[in-house]
Amino acid sequence: MPALQPYIIEPIWEQFEALLPVREIDHPLGCHRPRIPDRVVFEKLVAVLVFGCAYWRIADERCSATTMRRRRDEWVEAGLMDSLEEIALESYERMIGLELSDVSVDGCITKAPCGGNKSGTSPVDRGKRGIKRSTMVDANGIPLAVVAAGANRHDSPLLSPTLDAADGKAAVELPEYAGVHLDRAYDSTVALVQELRTRGRRVAVVTSSKNCDAVLQAAGIQTIFEVRVDGNVAAAKKLAGKPSSDTYEEATRMLGTLPEQAVVIEDAISGVQAGRTGGFGLVIGVARSDDPEVLRQNGADIVVRDLAELSLV
Repeated sequence: MPALQPYIIEPIWEQFEALLPVREIDHPLGCHRPRIPDRVVFEKLVAVLVFGCAYWRIADERCSATTMRRRRDEWVEAGLMDSLEEIALESYERMIGLELSDVSVDGCITKAPCGGNKSGTSPVDRGKRGIKRSTMVDANGIPLAVVAAGANRHDSPLLSPTLDAADGKAAVELPEYAGVHLDRAYDSTVALVQELRTRGRRVAVVTSSKNCDAVLQAAGIQTIFEVRVDGNVAAAKKLAGKPSSDTYEEATRMLGTLPEQAVVIEDAISGVQAGRTGGFGLVIGVARSDDPEVLRQNGADIVVRDLAELSLV
């Protein structure tokens, strides 16, 4: 059974073939084992994606699993997969149209039995290795961006990278007031910010992302923060990123207070380092996936697993 019908696979292959660089053969003896045709490997990789099975199940006498992996890595390193994705999105936008007024972002956990740099211990599979994929889709479910991380990563730190990944594509231009739909993984953060404002505390958001507005709108808190220091502000004011404390110090200046009178809440090692080097009064680390002790060693005064553990007095 073919993974895709010929009328689908043929135009995709023609476009991909046009992206393939000219391969130079410089074998010292002028001969070697014949290279498996790119078309054969391409169809095998498509089958792996469509059926979601292991490489060895698709391998046969024409193409081994090792060849599939090597050619895949070769094409990924050359940027061919990214180029094909851009072409596919641009073509879809031109012929049908992406529905970007409403997008959804969510994460899913899959197995990673062979490990890898981005795998982590899975909280739903007895601590085995796994991958979390944060995926953004348009209103019709068309994938716009995917960010991979360890299975033990919380969804919320992956939101900004996912939006940034989509923002880097020519076909994806989010409207100013696009709706970004999320699940309940972000509720504790929103609840804490709302409680702080209810108690009259001034709150700022500091992030390296240039999609800060979209993230805040997605969480329904775009009017809560008095001050925003995001990637756009940092670039305009030539502020160094974390672990430098420049962006945090700029936020306190805009709030009209001093670092020693402010609290930094961070879930990244570079963030708690910035809070410590900036001399802030209290640095709270949120160890959603990292080892709590690592955040303490890098400058966090208090470490919690979730912001719901914090109680305001």
